[in-house]
Amino acid sequence: MKVTPLVFGLLIPAFLILSCGSVMETPDFGTPIALPSGALNQADIAAGLKEALTKGIENAVQSASEENGFLNNPELKIPIPPEAEDVEKKARQLGLDEQMDSFIKTMNDVASNAAAKATPQFLQAIRNLSIEDAAALLQSSNTHAATDYLEEKRGLPCTRPSGPM
Repeated sequence: MKVTPLVFGLLIPAFLILSCGSVMETPDFGTPIALPSGALNQADIAAGLKEALTKGIENAVQSASEENGFLNNPELKIPIPPEAEDVEKKARQLGLDEQMDSFIKTMNDVASNAAAKATPQFLQAIRNLSIEDAAALLQSSNTHAATDYLEEKRGLPCTRPSGPM
């Protein structure tokens, strides 16, 4: 199965939600993190960030790629797109509940299956994280800095769909 930008657009938020929620309380990303002086050098900080991102991705993938990993998680579940809500409503009025539920399950199953297949690409981007990139991510006031980094390094959008699955 080819992993498309849309799949990555669904996976990045899922990874971030699951990894932050399962590892620690969500920090205040609005304030840049000051690099400590003397205690750690930049290489240690980069190694720590790489390890945290790697563990977060691995934990998120494990949870998301389980059977119904997306469907049963309200933070990850992929609903009918807003453009198709009228179609869903009419289909359900016509008694096609089972078919609509099956369609929603299929969309979410595709995302669950893609989670594991996309992991190596995310982990490679994390392994390639330079000391300068790590410092920039930690000090950034941009709440989407990690997503922007992955988009840049992968060469594909991670958050915006650009075509059909």
